[in-house]
Formats: sequence, C-alpha cells, structure tokens
Amino acid sequence: MTVSLSLQGVRMRAVSSGEAAVVSTETLFEFEQTGDVFSARYRGGTIADGYLVGKLRSDGGLEFRYVQVERSGRIDAGASTGELSRLLDGRLQLVENFQWSTRPESGRNAFEEACK
Repeated sequence: MTVSLSLQGVRMRAVSSGEAAVVSTETLFEFEQTGDVFSARYRGGTIADGYLVGKLRSDGGLEFRYVQVERSGRIDAGASTGELSRLLDGRLQLVENFQWSTRPESGRNAFEEACK
C-alpha cells in the first residue's frame, strides 16, 4: 500500500475538541509510523497517559483505537475514524470522529502538527 502522508515523528495538539472529548491544547501526541500502521503516545492536560494504534489508508483516511488514563484515575477507551490532510503552511491536520466504548458519548476533534 502506498501512503502519501506520513505520521512518522509528527507531534500534534488539539485545536478543537468535541463536547465529550478530554483532549485539549495541553495534550501532546507523538506519532510513529511503519508502512500504513501508526501509533502514538499522548499526555497532557487531564490525560496522564494514552496510547493509540491504527491504520492509514492511501486516500488519507484512517482508523484507530485508543486507551487512556485521566489524572483522576478514570480509564477509558474508544474507536475513531478520520482524515489526514496538509494545511496551507505544510503542517499536517487530523480531523477525528470518535466514539467512546467506555462512555455513551461521541464527537469530533481536530489536531494540527505542532511547530517544530
């Protein structure tokens, strides 16, 4: 599979988040990618530690699963689909539609590559 956009070494922060989201501008995602498989560790804000793993399609679409522990001690998980694109300034943007599996809520988040 040919993947045109890579998440390898990319660091992202949320620029907008849904009502049911717990990520914030303080949450930093650090990505790795091999082929079409990517993962990220994320921390910051209310999140003590989180991980996600997924697959990137050649059309820029992606799907992943996540699990996280909040500073309050709450453990949550869910699934997401989304689109990866490039902003006019060359940075990557990820728009995610998420569905908690441990809560009834769902929502939409947008992330942008953090300045290098």
